[in-house]
Amino acid sequence: MQKPGEKKVVQFEDKGAARAWAREGLRAMGAAEWEGITAAIERRLTGAWWWWMGSPLGLYAGREGEPGTEGLARWAEEHGWTVAYPAGTADGGYEWREGVGEWRTGRWGIREPGEGARRVEAGELRLVVVPGLAFDRSGTRLGHGGGFYDRLLADADRAFLLGICADWQLKGRLPRNAHDVAMDAVATEKRVVFAAGAEEKLARLFGGGR
Repeated sequence: MQKPGEKKVVQFEDKGAARAWAREGLRAMGAAEWEGITAAIERRLTGAWWWWMGSPLGLYAGREGEPGTEGLARWAEEHGWTVAYPAGTADGGYEWREGVGEWRTGRWGIREPGEGARRVEAGELRLVVVPGLAFDRSGTRLGHGGGFYDRLLADADRAFLLGICADWQLKGRLPRNAHDVAMDAVATEKRVVFAAGAEEKLARLFGGGR
């Protein structure tokens, strides 16, 4: 089955239509395809100079229809990094918690660190890896509609925000609302696309490069 956007530029004015397009493409993908995409993204990221300066790192616990992050987590832990994940709070919000100790299943069926894990302030994070239904080249992220990541990332203004997805999900132009938090870059199995100003932010956060 041809995935949406493979042969033409797709533009959306409505988020509902964009989500339907993305979900149609996700239904066509199998576990083996995601494994290959995940492995290629891991190689691309861990080979980038700026990745090596990304601790404390914000990650997500992957679920079906997203690139996995277990390999990135293992890499980070082997290098002695602090790795934090979104975790639900009693008031219905989210916070960052270090991914150590006992884990639990959160309200959306996603694994998250338990209440005993150390809280990590969003302002401490240097690099945050973010999932999405789709992204565009300007850094616009299409989420599932709850606004949880936008609220979670609002205070992570010192971090470099990196969306990851399959390459076909980085097609077209997506609608962006005033409260939507944009990504600095998006990585796929084929490329890393930097939004306007992202390379200057990298230099400011991590220093020149190599």
